[in-house]
Amino acid sequence: MIVIWGFKVRFAVTARGMFFCPQCGGDRPYAQKKGRRWFTLFFIPVVPLNHVGEEFVECDTCHAAYSLAALRMPTTAALGEQLLTATREAVIWLLRSAGPVTPAAAAVARDVLARAAGSPWSDEALQADLAGLDVCGLAGRLGSLAPALNEHGKETFLGNCARVAVAAGPLTEEQNRMLHHIAASLGMSQAHALGVITQATDADRLG
Repeated sequence: MIVIWGFKVRFAVTARGMFFCPQCGGDRPYAQKKGRRWFTLFFIPVVPLNHVGEEFVECDTCHAAYSLAALRMPTTAALGEQLLTATREAVIWLLRSAGPVTPAAAAVARDVLARAAGSPWSDEALQADLAGLDVCGLAGRLGSLAPALNEHGKETFLGNCARVAVAAGPLTEEQNRMLHHIAASLGMSQAHALGVITQATDADRLG
């Protein structure tokens, strides 16, 4: 009788979830897998042996494989939520620095927030944030968002903040410092930030 034996690597799923797949360019379900070598008899795995390689993530849609570091990138849905929260915090921080909020500043703030939310933003929601929103975590939140935002995304965020800052009048020194603080938290250079702020404030004056 001929005995056919050998070794085979099989992959077990250790976790499942949703992640942002770079190849698909969107949120996709994934399987976290780990390889293990098996002793086979007549091509049937019968004895588990040692683990092989590192755990990895495989996209259920395109089947591309990535290291576990891919799970540290926020999903599109999570990124949208974090970006909206950061926008709320930045807008409220800037509005509070200017004293009483003018109708013009409130209108620009609602427009910026509506764009971030993808839906209309009410004056009631704005007033509620002005009264009670904690903005202490803004710098840390922006630092977490920075790796996931491209240059255009950072410029858009800072430009919208500048629009809010100048909505009620000329940019003050304090507001200018705040805008540069926001830019630094996003990983933007001073020169880059100055260009974005100048463009946004000039457009506001001309508009």
